[in-house]
Amino acid sequence: MRLHNQKGITLVELLAVLVLTSVVIAATMQFFSVNLQSMNHQKTRVELQREATTMLTALQKQLYGAKMVTISGSNPKTLTICQANDASVSFSVIDQQLYLEDQLIGRNLHTWDLQTPEANVLEVQLDLTSPNGRYDVTFEETTMFRLRNYEEGTICPPNES
Repeated sequence: MRLHNQKGITLVELLAVLVLTSVVIAATMQFFSVNLQSMNHQKTRVELQREATTMLTALQKQLYGAKMVTISGSNPKTLTICQANDASVSFSVIDQQLYLEDQLIGRNLHTWDLQTPEANVLEVQLDLTSPNGRYDVTFEETTMFRLRNYEEGTICPPNES
């Protein structure tokens, strides 16, 4: 006995639907994965930019009214600032962290380069990297500070901290 009007799907049709569904799901997952990676990359970059801003703001506050700066050491360099009241403060890098005296100012500092292209100008270059190489993000910032109260031949007293 033969049935003429059988309704249903064949095994081939079922396999074709499964393959197409798998392709659509894989493409959707890839799309979301790429967007999530991009979002995490940008979030890390913003965090590094915030760190750089914090460091540069701390430098700017200490440089306001400074008479002179002294750069010592090679890698990492130490920055000593002779302030208008003849006190001195120092910035130094220890284990990729920037310190003002013994106060932690910022983290993730891969390198910092200090130069004085002119007697009354300080050039600071910060190179920050994401913690533990996460998302392989770097952020670089270069800023020039002009010492408005610069006095030639100023001798800073030793730091008393």
